[in-house]
Amino acid sequence: MKRQILVPLDSSAVGREVIHLADQWAHLFDAELVFMQVNPVLRDVADQDLLESVILSERVTAPYRAIASYGNPSQEIIEQEKVVDPWIVMMAAHSHSMMARILLGSNTDYVVNQCKSNLFVYKRSLEALKDLILVPVDYSKVNSKVIALADELGQKFGRRLHFVHVFSLPEFAHYNMEHGWQWDQIEIDRQHQEEEEKLNHFIAEQKVKTGYKTELRIGKPYEQVLAVQQKLNAKLIIMAAHEHTRVERFLVGSNTKYLLHHANCSVLVYKDR
Repeated sequence: MKRQILVPLDSSAVGREVIHLADQWAHLFDAELVFMQVNPVLRDVADQDLLESVILSERVTAPYRAIASYGNPSQEIIEQEKVVDPWIVMMAAHSHSMMARILLGSNTDYVVNQCKSNLFVYKRSLEALKDLILVPVDYSKVNSKVIALADELGQKFGRRLHFVHVFSLPEFAHYNMEHGWQWDQIEIDRQHQEEEEKLNHFIAEQKVKTGYKTELRIGKPYEQVLAVQQKLNAKLIIMAAHEHTRVERFLVGSNTKYLLHHANCSVLVYKDR
Protein backbone atom coordinates (compact mmCIF):
# COMPACT_ATOMS: atom_id res chain seq x y z
CA MET A 1 0.00 0.00 0.00
CA LYS A 2 1.26 3.45 -0.89
CA ARG A 3 2.25 5.87 1.80
CA GLN A 4 -0.35 8.56 2.39
CA ILE A 5 0.54 12.24 2.76
CA LEU A 6 -2.25 14.34 4.29
CA VAL A 7 -2.07 17.97 3.15
CA PRO A 8 -4.42 20.47 4.85
CA LEU A 9 -4.72 23.59 2.70
CA ASP A 10 -5.72 27.20 3.16
CA SER A 11 -6.06 29.97 0.58
CA SER A 12 -2.68 31.57 1.30
CA ALA A 13 0.30 31.76 -1.04
CA VAL A 14 2.27 29.68 1.46
CA GLY A 15 -0.44 27.03 1.22
CA ARG A 16 0.15 26.80 -2.52
CA GLU A 17 3.87 26.30 -1.87
CA VAL A 18 2.95 23.35 0.35
CA ILE A 19 1.05 21.83 -2.60
CA HIS A 20 4.22 21.83 -4.72
CA LEU A 21 6.33 20.49 -1.87
CA ALA A 22 3.86 17.69 -1.21
CA ASP A 23 3.82 16.82 -4.92
CA GLN A 24 7.60 16.53 -4.87
CA TRP A 25 7.54 14.30 -1.80
CA ALA A 26 4.85 12.07 -3.28
CA HIS A 27 7.02 11.36 -6.32
CA LEU A 28 10.17 10.73 -4.29
CA PHE A 29 8.47 8.42 -1.79
CA ASP A 30 5.92 6.80 -4.11
CA ALA A 31 3.11 8.23 -2.00
CA GLU A 32 -0.48 9.29 -2.58
CA LEU A 33 -1.60 12.78 -1.61
CA VAL A 34 -4.77 13.54 0.29
CA PHE A 35 -5.55 17.25 0.03
CA MET A 36 -8.15 18.66 2.36
CA GLN A 37 -9.64 22.08 2.90
CA VAL A 38 -11.98 22.98 5.73
CA ASN A 39 -14.47 25.83 5.58
CA PRO A 40 -15.76 27.12 8.93
CA VAL A 41 -19.36 26.93 7.73
CA LEU A 42 -21.25 24.61 5.40
CA ARG A 43 -21.70 26.18 1.99
CA ASP A 44 -22.43 23.91 -0.97
CA VAL A 45 -20.95 21.19 -3.17
CA ALA A 46 -19.05 23.88 -5.08
CA ASP A 47 -16.41 23.72 -2.34
CA GLN A 48 -15.25 20.33 -3.63
CA ASP A 49 -15.07 21.60 -7.21
CA LEU A 50 -13.20 24.71 -6.07
CA LEU A 51 -10.61 22.66 -4.17
CA GLU A 52 -10.01 20.38 -7.12
CA SER A 53 -9.66 23.35 -9.48
CA VAL A 54 -7.01 24.85 -7.19
CA ILE A 55 -5.03 21.60 -7.22
CA LEU A 56 -5.33 21.33 -10.99
CA SER A 57 -4.13 24.91 -11.40
CA GLU A 58 -0.97 24.02 -9.45
CA ARG A 59 -0.27 21.18 -11.92
CA VAL A 60 -0.01 18.39 -9.37
CA THR A 61 1.23 15.23 -11.12
CA ALA A 62 1.32 12.74 -8.23
CA PRO A 63 -1.79 10.63 -7.52
CA TYR A 64 -4.13 12.43 -5.16
CA ARG A 65 -7.55 12.72 -3.58
CA ALA A 66 -9.27 15.95 -2.59
CA ILE A 67 -11.61 16.33 0.38
CA ALA A 68 -13.61 19.47 1.11
CA SER A 69 -15.35 19.64 4.48
CA TYR A 70 -16.65 22.16 6.97
CA GLY A 71 -16.31 22.79 10.69
CA ASN A 72 -13.46 23.62 13.02
CA PRO A 73 -10.33 23.33 10.81
CA SER A 74 -7.98 21.93 13.43
CA GLN A 75 -10.47 19.36 14.68
CA GLU A 76 -11.42 18.32 11.16
CA ILE A 77 -7.75 17.78 10.31
CA ILE A 78 -7.33 15.46 13.28
CA GLU A 79 -10.51 13.57 12.41
CA GLN A 80 -9.32 13.12 8.83
CA GLU A 81 -5.93 11.96 10.09
CA LYS A 82 -7.67 9.15 11.97
CA VAL A 83 -9.40 8.08 8.74
CA VAL A 84 -6.41 8.38 6.39
CA ASP A 85 -3.72 7.15 8.82
CA PRO A 86 -1.04 9.07 6.89
CA TRP A 87 2.70 8.55 6.93
CA ILE A 88 3.04 12.30 7.36
CA VAL A 89 0.88 15.42 7.65
CA MET A 90 2.26 18.36 5.72
CA MET A 91 0.95 21.85 6.40
CA ALA A 92 1.95 25.51 6.54
CA ALA A 93 3.04 27.00 9.86
CA HIS A 94 0.09 29.37 9.97
CA SER A 95 -3.35 30.05 8.69
CA HIS A 96 -3.22 33.79 8.95
CA SER A 97 -1.22 36.64 7.44
CA MET A 98 2.35 36.66 6.15
CA MET A 99 3.21 38.71 9.23
CA ALA A 100 2.80 35.46 11.16
CA ARG A 101 4.86 33.25 8.87
CA ILE A 102 7.45 32.47 11.57
CA LEU A 103 4.91 31.95 14.36
CA LEU A 104 2.55 29.01 14.43
CA GLY A 105 -1.15 29.67 13.95
CA SER A 106 -3.80 28.22 16.25
CA ASN A 107 -4.75 25.46 13.79
CA THR A 108 -1.15 24.31 13.42
CA ASP A 109 -0.57 24.45 17.17
CA TYR A 110 -3.55 22.17 17.76
CA VAL A 111 -2.53 19.70 15.06
CA VAL A 112 1.07 19.60 16.32
CA ASN A 113 -0.14 18.48 19.74
CA GLN A 114 -2.99 16.18 18.72
CA CYS A 115 -1.91 14.32 15.60
CA LYS A 116 -0.22 10.93 15.90
CA SER A 117 1.45 10.98 12.49
CA ASN A 118 4.74 12.55 11.53
CA LEU A 119 4.23 16.25 10.95
CA PHE A 120 6.02 18.52 8.48
CA VAL A 121 5.50 22.18 9.37
CA TYR A 122 6.45 24.29 6.36
CA LYS A 123 7.80 27.80 6.80
CA ARG A 124 8.70 30.28 4.12
CA SER A 125 11.94 31.98 5.10
CA LEU A 126 13.09 35.47 4.22
CA GLU A 127 16.64 34.15 4.03
CA ALA A 128 18.25 31.89 1.45
CA LEU A 129 18.52 28.60 3.31
CA LYS A 130 21.02 25.87 2.47
CA ASP A 131 20.15 22.31 1.48
CA LEU A 132 21.12 21.04 4.90
CA ILE A 133 19.16 18.93 7.38
CA LEU A 134 19.82 19.60 11.06
CA VAL A 135 19.28 16.65 13.40
CA PRO A 136 19.51 17.05 17.21
CA VAL A 137 20.96 13.98 18.93
CA ASP A 138 19.93 12.82 22.42
CA TYR A 139 20.82 9.08 22.27
CA SER A 140 17.25 7.92 22.87
CA LYS A 141 15.75 4.90 21.08
CA VAL A 142 13.42 7.13 19.09
CA ASN A 143 16.42 9.27 18.12
CA SER A 144 17.76 6.36 16.08
CA LYS A 145 14.49 6.34 14.11
CA VAL A 146 14.76 10.09 13.57
CA ILE A 147 18.28 9.64 12.21
CA ALA A 148 17.11 6.86 9.89
CA LEU A 149 14.38 9.16 8.51
CA ALA A 150 16.86 12.02 8.13
CA ASP A 151 19.22 9.69 6.26
CA GLU A 152 16.40 8.63 3.93
CA LEU A 153 15.50 12.27 3.24
CA GLY A 154 19.15 13.18 2.74
CA GLN A 155 19.52 10.51 0.08
CA LYS A 156 16.24 11.35 -1.66
CA PHE A 157 16.86 15.10 -1.77
CA GLY A 158 20.66 15.06 -2.09
CA ARG A 159 21.13 17.00 1.15
CA ARG A 160 23.85 16.71 3.75
CA LEU A 161 23.08 16.08 7.41
CA HIS A 162 24.37 18.00 10.42
CA PHE A 163 24.06 16.26 13.77
CA VAL A 164 24.23 18.36 16.92
CA HIS A 165 24.33 17.19 20.52
CA VAL A 166 23.94 19.60 23.42
CA PHE A 167 25.33 18.74 26.84
CA SER A 168 25.42 20.51 30.19
CA LEU A 169 28.42 22.11 31.85
CA PRO A 170 30.30 19.86 34.27
CA GLU A 171 29.36 20.11 37.90
CA PHE A 172 32.94 20.72 38.96
CA ALA A 173 33.74 24.42 39.51
CA HIS A 174 35.90 26.58 41.72
CA TYR A 175 35.45 30.00 43.29
CA ASN A 176 37.67 32.84 42.15
CA MET A 177 37.77 35.92 44.41
CA GLU A 178 37.84 38.24 41.40
CA HIS A 179 35.45 36.52 38.99
CA GLY A 180 33.27 34.36 41.28
CA TRP A 181 32.37 30.79 40.40
CA GLN A 182 34.19 29.50 37.30
CA TRP A 183 34.06 26.25 35.43
CA ASP A 184 37.35 24.41 35.43
CA GLN A 185 38.60 24.47 31.83
CA ILE A 186 40.36 21.14 32.28
CA GLU A 187 37.07 19.52 33.27
CA ILE A 188 35.26 21.20 30.38
CA ASP A 189 37.86 19.95 27.89
CA ARG A 190 37.72 16.45 29.35
CA GLN A 191 33.95 16.24 29.16
CA HIS A 192 33.94 17.77 25.69
CA GLN A 193 36.32 15.05 24.48
CA GLU A 194 34.19 12.32 26.06
CA GLU A 195 31.02 13.73 24.53
CA GLU A 196 32.67 14.03 21.13
CA GLU A 197 33.75 10.39 21.19
CA LYS A 198 30.28 9.32 22.32
CA LEU A 199 28.57 11.32 19.57
CA ASN A 200 30.82 10.02 16.80
CA HIS A 201 30.43 6.45 18.03
CA PHE A 202 26.64 6.77 18.20
CA ILE A 203 26.34 8.18 14.68
CA ALA A 204 28.70 5.52 13.33
CA GLU A 205 26.42 2.84 14.81
CA GLN A 206 23.49 4.25 12.81
CA LYS A 207 25.27 3.40 9.52
CA VAL A 208 24.27 6.72 7.93
CA LYS A 209 24.77 6.72 4.16
CA THR A 210 24.29 10.45 3.62
CA GLY A 211 27.26 12.78 4.01
CA TYR A 212 27.28 14.42 7.42
CA LYS A 213 29.08 16.45 10.04
CA THR A 214 28.75 16.42 13.83
CA GLU A 215 28.84 19.28 16.31
CA LEU A 216 28.83 19.61 20.09
CA ARG A 217 27.30 22.49 22.01
CA ILE A 218 27.08 23.36 25.70
CA GLY A 219 23.91 24.87 27.17
CA LYS A 220 20.15 24.53 26.81
CA PRO A 221 19.19 22.20 23.93
CA TYR A 222 16.53 24.42 22.33
CA GLU A 223 18.74 27.54 22.43
CA GLN A 224 21.79 25.78 21.04
CA VAL A 225 19.95 23.89 18.31
CA LEU A 226 18.36 27.16 17.18
CA ALA A 227 21.77 28.86 17.22
CA VAL A 228 23.23 26.11 15.02
CA GLN A 229 20.31 26.35 12.59
CA GLN A 230 20.80 30.11 12.31
CA LYS A 231 24.57 29.73 11.87
CA LEU A 232 24.25 27.12 9.14
CA ASN A 233 21.02 28.42 7.56
CA ALA A 234 19.76 24.83 7.52
CA LYS A 235 16.61 24.33 5.49
CA LEU A 236 15.07 21.69 7.73
CA ILE A 237 15.18 20.48 11.34
CA ILE A 238 14.13 16.90 12.06
CA MET A 239 13.49 15.92 15.64
CA ALA A 240 11.28 13.70 17.78
CA ALA A 241 8.06 15.01 19.24
CA HIS A 242 9.24 14.34 22.76
CA GLU A 243 12.12 13.56 25.02
CA HIS A 244 10.28 11.70 27.73
CA THR A 245 8.55 8.35 28.17
CA ARG A 246 6.90 5.90 25.81
CA VAL A 247 3.49 6.91 27.16
CA GLU A 248 4.11 10.46 25.94
CA ARG A 249 5.42 9.45 22.52
CA PHE A 250 2.83 11.58 20.68
CA LEU A 251 3.17 14.67 22.85
CA VAL A 252 5.41 17.55 21.91
CA GLY A 253 8.20 18.35 24.35
CA SER A 254 9.43 21.82 25.32
CA ASN A 255 12.51 21.76 23.06
CA THR A 256 10.44 20.79 20.01
CA LYS A 257 7.78 23.42 20.76
CA TYR A 258 10.42 26.12 21.11
CA LEU A 259 12.00 25.28 17.76
CA LEU A 260 8.62 25.04 16.04
CA HIS A 261 7.82 28.56 17.18
CA HIS A 262 11.22 30.22 16.75
CA ALA A 263 13.10 28.53 13.90
CA ASN A 264 12.89 30.32 10.56
CA CYS A 265 13.00 27.04 8.68
CA SER A 266 10.66 24.10 8.25
CA VAL A 267 10.51 21.51 11.04
CA LEU A 268 9.69 17.82 10.70
CA VAL A 269 8.34 16.37 13.95
CA TYR A 270 8.76 12.61 14.14
CA LYS A 271 6.14 10.77 16.17
CA ASP A 272 6.97 7.25 17.29
CA ARG A 273 3.97 5.04 16.50
